[in-house]
Amino acid sequence: KSFLEKGITYPDVKFFPIIKTMQIPVILSSDCHYPDKIIEGFDSVYLLMKKAGIDNIVQMSDNGWIKY
Repeated sequence: KSFLEKGITYPDVKFFPIIKTMQIPVILSSDCHYPDKIIEGFDSVYLLMKKAGIDNIVQMSDNGWIKY
């Protein structure tokens, strides 16, 4: 919701290149304050991540972290 209304990501987009350089795993997620908007903006944020060179995200599973 913050991205859609204000263009804000957490962490801020300016840190995406640092995240890439440091190879920090990334989870693309949302809060649940507005369930009808839970995945809105994901496509746009993912494109910003790709532009910064972040080419995968991770997800926790029963067997540990999975990279996508």
